[in-house]
Amino acid sequence: MANLISPILLVVKGTNLKDNLAVGFVAIAILSLSLFSTSTLKANAQRTSEDWPMFHDNPSHNGVGTGSPVLTPQLLWNFSTFGPAVSQAIGGATTPAVANGVLYVGDSRYIYALDAENGAELWRSDYGGVDSSPAVVRGTVYVGAGNFLYALSAENGSQLWNYTIFHGSSFDQSSPTVENGAVYIGSEGIFGGDIYALNATDGSLVWSAPIGVDVFSSPAVVNGLVYVGSLTFEADASNGVYALNATSGAILWKHLASDYAYGSSPAVVDDTVYIGSGNLTNIGQNNHAYLEALNAVNGDELWNYTTGGYVWSSPAVADGLVYAAAAFDGDFFALNAESGKLIWNFSVGEMTTSSPAVVDGVIYIGSSDKNVYALNAADGAKIWNFTTDGDVSSPVLSNDILYVCSSDNVYALGTSSLSPSPTVPSSPTPSPLPSLSTASVVVLAIAVVIVAASFYFLFKRWLKTETASSAP
Repeated sequence: MANLISPILLVVKGTNLKDNLAVGFVAIAILSLSLFSTSTLKANAQRTSEDWPMFHDNPSHNGVGTGSPVLTPQLLWNFSTFGPAVSQAIGGATTPAVANGVLYVGDSRYIYALDAENGAELWRSDYGGVDSSPAVVRGTVYVGAGNFLYALSAENGSQLWNYTIFHGSSFDQSSPTVENGAVYIGSEGIFGGDIYALNATDGSLVWSAPIGVDVFSSPAVVNGLVYVGSLTFEADASNGVYALNATSGAILWKHLASDYAYGSSPAVVDDTVYIGSGNLTNIGQNNHAYLEALNAVNGDELWNYTTGGYVWSSPAVADGLVYAAAAFDGDFFALNAESGKLIWNFSVGEMTTSSPAVVDGVIYIGSSDKNVYALNAADGAKIWNFTTDGDVSSPVLSNDILYVCSSDNVYALGTSSLSPSPTVPSSPTPSPLPSLSTASVVVLAIAVVIVAASFYFLFKRWLKTETASSAP
């Protein structure tokens, strides 16, 4: 900044009238550059280190956040939605996304943007009901609703584009994953499901890959590969786990098990795919279900752990442990990530499809018993539980606040009031009236001073000239 201003000040001090007149134009140019740069930076805002911008935090879906854990829960705020913010479908719960200080969540009618610190509603848009979790990247909110995938302005909820699939299919269960300029999402429908890759900027189709059975799973995208699970509720040779080339959509390998349904979303860590499944003929019983570890390169099974019920929960992986829950008996467990050996387990009381989240040695999970639990991630000891008004979604942590949905409420739990009120990032669509950052205000003030100084010196020169010409 100083390097830009110093030569301008030299011009102001000069004696050349032409130079002085140029000062105003220079100042205006600096101001215009500042406004353009600010608008561009906001429109292309990157995630901060403590954002939770998509399902299970990131494209690998490891469920590991940053920041400090909530050790003593205090209700900071709750927000009542129009309808259930927890999906009534088998897939479980809508999970919020948090980006740049704003929380985005869907219910049976709307997608909402809330101030993540105080819960104030910033906007809502009616898109007919959202069951999956939004993804928020570079000022755009991506969310599936019915047979549409929408891209919305994070600033005001206006639609930027949509992609439509056959009316008998939908994007209701799979949550979008955004990576390297593409949006990846699965579908389900009367003719089976597909995996789609869309251009994140304009929604154009990059590729689609038919799977043949439904894809409730949210894609994990790691090292140029896309990983998903697939299912039907009857035996089918297409049930299994798939790895696809992220650029072309070519299927690289399949791990198939016709009698098993893979509704869990995979977590991919250290070249291993962790995913849950359940046997279709015994899906409601306390047997015949697994958490599996697969080689991410070729799909070979590394180990499997037999659980007490269907694993619909998506695993979290941290510090050499993998965490997941058995849906029907409420058993939440931690396994050694390399061997699959049980380290500890904890009963969350009732059925759960909540996917756990880990931050700094504390793991959080919701349950159908209306509680969200905080446990010691190393040994499973309970730290606390907080009771809500219904089934609890997958937890989300951002900037030292824990967020969960339950029935028609969004809850924010923390230990104190934190950062100042956030601003919603601008969308890629140019705004006619861009808001000014602190830096722009400073540059504006400097420009005003420079222009005022220029005209002050001009006035002094004019007055001196007039005085001299009127002297006797």
